Amino acid sequence: MKTTLLTCIAVLAFLQTAHAEEENRCGLPSSQDADDLCERLTHLLPHFADDFDLSRLDGRYALACGMMEGIELSGASAENETRVFVDQHEATSVFHPKAFWGPSSSPLSFVLAISYTDPQTREEKTFSVNGDHQGFYILDDWDGVRRLSKCSEAAE
Repeated sequence: MKTTLLTCIAVLAFLQTAHAEEENRCGLPSSQDADDLCERLTHLLPHFADDFDLSRLDGRYALACGMMEGIELSGASAENETRVFVDQHEATSVFHPKAFWGPSSSPLSFVLAISYTDPQTREEKTFSVNGDHQGFYILDDWDGVRRLSKCSEAAE
């Protein structure tokens, strides 16, 4: 059932067109049944809650939350105050670029993009914060996607 739900969400995300009306999250004007299904599925995604605030994205994200490695994000709700830490080192040149998934956007999962200069390698990097029915996660390294899950405990 979980696999089926994720497959449906992925298919609907790819069908989103760049010219879809803003109030239509699913971008499937040709089928009312598909729109209704998508509308029901989006209620499972945390960033479509009526009270959603970007500060809910703040926290530590890592491949393994038990280790003190990963990305920490704070101030996501205010672009000029956003801070990114990579393996406990503060990144520089942090900003929110406009981001798209190729020719179409996918609002079923995409929440926010952030670019920064890696404090250790001095490389320009970008990641996207995404949301699904399990919460928020970061897609890091656009060439080889790694899902960095949000850690529930605070970084020490």
